[in-house]
Amino acid sequence: MFGSNRVESSVFIPGLGGESSLNKQRRYINALNLIRRKKHIYFFEPRWESDKTESADDKFNRLVDFIKSREHNPSTLIGVSGGASLAARYILSQAHAIDSAHLVVGKVLGASKIGPDFDARAPALKPTVETVEALFKADPSMNGFTNFSCYVPRGISHDGVLETVDMHFQGAEIVDLPGWQHTPVIVYALARYLHKM
Repeated sequence: MFGSNRVESSVFIPGLGGESSLNKQRRYINALNLIRRKKHIYFFEPRWESDKTESADDKFNRLVDFIKSREHNPSTLIGVSGGASLAARYILSQAHAIDSAHLVVGKVLGASKIGPDFDARAPALKPTVETVEALFKADPSMNGFTNFSCYVPRGISHDGVLETVDMHFQGAEIVDLPGWQHTPVIVYALARYLHKM
């Protein structure tokens, strides 16, 4: 036997953004999948803005079904920006089902700070973050799940979209990122770290 055929896999959950932004992320992930033989990233589409009638619970249930139906059982979640809220909800309610998580410049706390503009663009975002806050308040130990990292711009309190205090949970490993604007920091983080996740 010349080695294991086991493929490690992860699920990537993007945040809000137009089709152009989502397509760029898909293309990058497809490229990584082509060059990495033992790791595979599945792209989950939350449809934050393209399906405003889908409730927060329905989005989450669709994520759960998506993860269960993958050929290579995903062991890692990667949530970016608003997508981190779905990843965080999964950690807090299904921690036994994954081994690790990466929350990249993510909105995981501060639901009350989500204004009407974002409510209109993505009606399921605020209730998702509210659920995350309620689950975290009920169990700050996060079911004992400790293998997760939060990627946060260093030295600033606000990246132009999110407050950095809302990007991480107490006790998480913090990965400091350079930069001060939301989208460029995400681009840097994905270019620098996604291939290692």
